[in-house]
Amino acid sequence: MTLVYTTTITSPQPFTTRKNVGVNDPEHFVYNDEACAAWKEGRLSDDIKEEHNKLLEADLVIFQFPMYWFSVPGIMKGWIDRVLTQGFAFSLQNMYDNGIFKDKKALLSFTTGGPESMYLPDGINGDINIMLYPLQSGVLHFCGFQVLAPQIFWSVCFYCSSRKIQLLIYYLLMVKECSCCPRWDLNQWKIGP
Repeated sequence: MTLVYTTTITSPQPFTTRKNVGVNDPEHFVYNDEACAAWKEGRLSDDIKEEHNKLLEADLVIFQFPMYWFSVPGIMKGWIDRVLTQGFAFSLQNMYDNGIFKDKKALLSFTTGGPESMYLPDGINGDINIMLYPLQSGVLHFCGFQVLAPQIFWSVCFYCSSRKIQLLIYYLLMVKECSCCPRWDLNQWKIGP
């Protein structure tokens, strides 16, 4: 049985403050070091611990969002920073194909304000795959996730109600059969050597 993880992101507050966990080295604050120490010592806030438990139980994690300014909304970026903590989600010994979440799948599913033609290699916005590379490779694959091909819903704000219903039905069927979704070809979009 595939467990799909969903969450409502409501708290953009950082976990690391003197008030809720203290800091190990107040003269030289390093966010990743403090997050890792808080995770190891069980000092993370309860909402982050709850998100960690959900991730541990899930086989598939779907990141559903509207694309804002060619990226995820700020609140989702905050969730990534707070929840995918060093030690829990990655370590410098366990990353990419050997990452902590190597047995889990991740899927980006999002809407855009513009049509697909704007996100092609010769489109005005440039290639969507290049835009997604930092998130799919630098975040998800870095943590070990098997990254599935993104599900992109182009300019849905311009669709009539019946088309939106069709897309919703397609989406529900896609999620149900997500184990059949193709993996994203990371090497195709790798920049540099």
